[in-house]
Amino acid sequence: MADRSTSSYRGSVSLLKFLVYLALAVLAWAVLLAGIFRIDLADVWHPNRIPSLVANIYVVGLYALLVVIAGGIWRSAGGSLAAIIRTARPLAFRHWIEGWLSGLGGLTALSLLEQWMGMAMPNPDASWQIGPVLGAVATGTLFALTEELLFRGFILGLLLQDLPRWPASMLSAVLFALAHLLRPIDPGQLLLSFLCLWCAGSLLAYCRLRTGTLWLGIGLHSSWIWYVTTIGQLKIWDFTKDSFIWTGGGSPGSGLFGLIFLGMTHIWIAKRFSWAKAKCDS
Repeated sequence: MADRSTSSYRGSVSLLKFLVYLALAVLAWAVLLAGIFRIDLADVWHPNRIPSLVANIYVVGLYALLVVIAGGIWRSAGGSLAAIIRTARPLAFRHWIEGWLSGLGGLTALSLLEQWMGMAMPNPDASWQIGPVLGAVATGTLFALTEELLFRGFILGLLLQDLPRWPASMLSAVLFALAHLLRPIDPGQLLLSFLCLWCAGSLLAYCRLRTGTLWLGIGLHSSWIWYVTTIGQLKIWDFTKDSFIWTGGGSPGSGLFGLIFLGMTHIWIAKRFSWAKAKCDS
């Protein structure tokens, strides 16, 4: 019992330090940008008032803060990058490809369903350019790799030191959703966005626990980012305003349809990898 009392909450203490440092760093970063670009902090609740350049700088800085703080705490706790990735190399590429195709196929089917139901219509003025498509591949891969290492590697790894795998995965999904809400967002979209992000985080945590590696989640996550980014930049679809609750108003993976899509993807992953033994160690 004495041994447990001295070390059983090491992961939780490290996670708490991470959250405190992150909160202070994000606050300082937001105040700094607001001062430099003369932006009223009240405009955080009105994203359309914030210049896209400022929003992009904030997001890049936010990810840099996440990585630097997480890396510092993980290293001080004696962790290693290899321990986070934990991949059986012969399966890594296959898992990544299967995740990518699963995400792309699901979102494509969802877009077609929304079009069939009259909630989304092809935009005749869509810009079909190869540059944004290739750029979205690089963006999706980079962001997915970063977020999976951070949330399903570092944060989930810390939680698994103190909690059973399912409470740990659910809590990591909550932190994943909250982290995405640190950027400007319309208050009217807050609850629905949180639910979709929480479900996505739960699914990605399940991928990690089911296969014991991050690569399936990296593939799935990168395909989502690529698809949504490409749809937005090329303006391929126009979503009707009265379908917001179903579509989220601008992304095929949002709204109630997004929740259904994530649930069906979860079932598919569970069946596809039914041979894999769930792993709960970090």
